[in-house]
Amino acid sequence: MEDEKKRKLTMFREMISCCSDIGFWIYDEQMQLVETTCEDASAANVHATYEQEQRLLKMMEEGNLDYKKYAGSIANVGMYAQNASVRQLKNLAIIHVALCTRAAIKGGLEPEIAYTLSDNYINSIEASSRVEDVAGLNSTMQDDFVRRVHRCRRGNGLSPQIQKCCGYIEMNLNRKLSVEELAGQVGYSGSHLSTRFKAETGMTIKEYTLHCRIERAKVLLRSGSEPVQEIGDSLGFGSQSYFAEKFRKLTGMTPLEYRNRRTE
Repeated sequence: MEDEKKRKLTMFREMISCCSDIGFWIYDEQMQLVETTCEDASAANVHATYEQEQRLLKMMEEGNLDYKKYAGSIANVGMYAQNASVRQLKNLAIIHVALCTRAAIKGGLEPEIAYTLSDNYINSIEASSRVEDVAGLNSTMQDDFVRRVHRCRRGNGLSPQIQKCCGYIEMNLNRKLSVEELAGQVGYSGSHLSTRFKAETGMTIKEYTLHCRIERAKVLLRSGSEPVQEIGDSLGFGSQSYFAEKFRKLTGMTPLEYRNRRTE
């Protein structure tokens, strides 16, 4: 534990020393981005920063929805150099994705789901070109993992088979899944899976899949600059018009309108 702590402290100091004479963005106690200076960051209590990071990860492991209130300022989570290279910002965010992924798995999230989410967020980070987009993805990723762990720990009233089915759908939003393929994952017949899925979730498999795709599209639209057409294609919508039609049906606005709003 001490070796890991020393490694983290060393990494933090190196980040500070290699980023002299530039401004930084950090999260304040309300997890809002505020500007500070390199001198301020250098003077920060590194020990406290490490403890805050560990507290955040522990709350993520617990699925604690109050994490934003208590996490405080976390420099190596929310540090974004105003004039640094986008590559540096991406590296910091990717490190944090890895830490959050492991915390979520410890909290009970299925590893396969956690690592798929991790890949999705890392791909989105890599596709980002602005400081604001990287910061937005970082915040969205944290909230996504915390809420998923919260659902796992409190129990969502779903049988293990239907939970596994939902997880498989969420991991394969980019392709069309047949009922037979899903049924094979949980050992049910197609007809029995369809009946149980509707009874437990209140939605058909098709409705649930669409809901998951739209929720994922909202994350990508809110947090990045990837073209709307590419987002629709990556989620298996087939055409931009079909994507826009389904998105409007569930949200009341087009994907572009949602992106421009940049808010829920």
